[in-house]
Amino acid sequence: ATADRLTFSTSATAASTVSNLSQARYYPCGVSDISVYGYTLGGYSNASVATADRTTFSTSATAAYTAANISSARYAMCPVSDGAVYGYVLGASGGPLTTADRITFSTSTTAASTISNLTQARYVGAGVSDAAVYGYALGGNSGAVVTTADRLAFSTSVTAASTVSNLSQARSLGCGISDGAVYGYALGGGTGASVTTADRLTFSTSITAASTVSNFPAARASQMC
Repeated sequence: ATADRLTFSTSATAASTVSNLSQARYYPCGVSDISVYGYTLGGYSNASVATADRTTFSTSATAAYTAANISSARYAMCPVSDGAVYGYVLGASGGPLTTADRITFSTSTTAASTISNLTQARYVGAGVSDAAVYGYALGGNSGAVVTTADRLAFSTSVTAASTVSNLSQARSLGCGISDGAVYGYALGGGTGASVTTADRLTFSTSITAASTVSNFPAARASQMC
């Protein structure tokens, strides 16, 4: 259940016991409204769980929050968020699944959102977002690693395939990061073996391409919460 806290002004990370999860688990999914709360959703703890924890940013304290529990027990989902109104957890292991849930940040309530379901059942994809218009679920594993990209329109919550956003290399367990405005990145991952590969998605065009200058210095796969 261990939590670490990173201070952005110094880039220093340290243990934060008040932020520890209420339930020990792995492969959960993390979304945030950026300013008030962050949520850790689902995961695996000897079995799949629907558990949600909410972290209050002003205090760094984490506590179980049942209204935010996901609609079914699952893990290894792909997270995207508009950073203001809604967060989404997309797909999952245990099938794999196309299932999507949407959390409303104003109420901290999570519910199934079938219009947001992925176009292809898969898990451990990389999630990136421009925090305003679109979120993307990139790659993952659908019985085998895939390049598939789906794009979720925040204005409608509808997800659709976006082939111009497909990864340059089929892989899962990539790390998704974003500047929330211009670019999102899918870094590293696994193809059967860990890789250093980085792809960069340009938000203005939704186009993804390999970005070798962004490659990890060492091959690793690291699904992130």
